[in-house]
Amino acid sequence: MGEILEFKPSENEKREFDKSLNQHIFTEMLIFLTELKKTDPRSYDLENIEIRKADLTKSSDEDLFTRINDSNKDDWKKHPSYYHALIAEIKSRDLI
Repeated sequence: MGEILEFKPSENEKREFDKSLNQHIFTEMLIFLTELKKTDPRSYDLENIEIRKADLTKSSDEDLFTRINDSNKDDWKKHPSYYHALIAEIKSRDLI
């Protein structure tokens, strides 16, 4: 029988992994926010989005990705302008 080896990423590998955007969650978020915008146009407030985006400019790329990776539909529904701002900031940095 073969020996089962446990994979433990090095600290550098872990950091690189943590910096990546979960494409599945990001895609779900985009679809959800697009549908929400159609059904509730008040959920997309450009002035509110710009205010939140201004606060996000201080965040690192990794922090922006983590905020999306750690979010879910409940978060997106409660704070749609915040997540629209996250998307806008990521786009402005050419990260997607």
